Amino acid sequence: MGITITASIPGGNPREPGAIRLENGVHHIEPWSEDGDFNYKFHLLVAIDNDGSTDASVDLEIDWKEEKYAYLRDQLYAGSGDEWTLVTGDVDGPTIRATVSAPPGQTLVSLHPAYRRAELEPFLASAVARGARRKSAGTSADSHEIEVLEFGDEGADRERLLVFTRFHPYETAGSYCAEGMVDSLLQEGPGGDGVLDRFQVTLVPMCSVDGVERGTCKRVSEGGPDVEKGLGTDDPTVIALRNTIDAVAPAGFLDIHGWMHRDVDGLSIYDRATADGFVEAFAASEIDIGPDRDWQEGDHTSTPYDPADMRYYCRKTHGSKALVLSFGWEGRSLQAMRNIGAAALKSFAASIG
Repeated sequence: MGITITASIPGGNPREPGAIRLENGVHHIEPWSEDGDFNYKFHLLVAIDNDGSTDASVDLEIDWKEEKYAYLRDQLYAGSGDEWTLVTGDVDGPTIRATVSAPPGQTLVSLHPAYRRAELEPFLASAVARGARRKSAGTSADSHEIEVLEFGDEGADRERLLVFTRFHPYETAGSYCAEGMVDSLLQEGPGGDGVLDRFQVTLVPMCSVDGVERGTCKRVSEGGPDVEKGLGTDDPTVIALRNTIDAVAPAGFLDIHGWMHRDVDGLSIYDRATADGFVEAFAASEIDIGPDRDWQEGDHTSTPYDPADMRYYCRKTHGSKALVLSFGWEGRSLQAMRNIGAAALKSFAASIG
């Protein structure tokens, strides 16, 4: 039986030669960050290939090179597609030790369920088959399409909501939330109190597509911008997203993130009434979203205007009501994360409708 571990896959991390090595039966892995910012160094994605005919126990030692957030890196996900197993390791300084069961074939191991272009493409095709409109906002520096989905009657005179997810490549929760939003919108019937009875919706489910495919943590590429605060740069992804904002001129702008905190979700506030309305509506949602959490608020109502920040750009240029949400994976299944996305969009629409 032979076991091989590699990060030479789309979205793989680490990137450096020698960052994965076998010593005394233990596979040592040293994750990579494109800019050394430990506040965002939360990406790991490797493939275990088992060429045997039976399951294998694979011992891993993951050295993050920094102790501060080790307690948030002790849980791994092993699997692929919609099937992931949570594995909890032991923390030893900056190192996490864990044993993963690898069945014959290939098993992905990550800090969170993986979501790359390979996972996005079939979902986009399914959404179009069910009635969504698929467009391109433009192409990235690596020539990837920046995908856009649109919902609602194009001829209707309704305000528009714009949703961005995956500004930061490691935050896969955003893409699963986007799937839940799409499913919810496509299930709406005519009439009633659905989102599309009041708004048209534009969704960009993977903003930093180059970063996702390159396996970065925060930036679109080594030396490239953090997309959410990249306005003013000549990066093609940033330009395409700004053009999307201008084309939509949204009444509401919702930005979904997926941080590593385990006991709180994030709520960045730009307008107090909108945030309060969202929290009230979200709490009243009857969708199963996993364990209840408090909100960790970030109050930006008095923060000086940042011309590089897309949220501020939306507000100043188009008068958009903006809200930024962050959701962690602790105790949540893939379906729960999708449900969170559906509930978040409905609650946001209720807060500004």
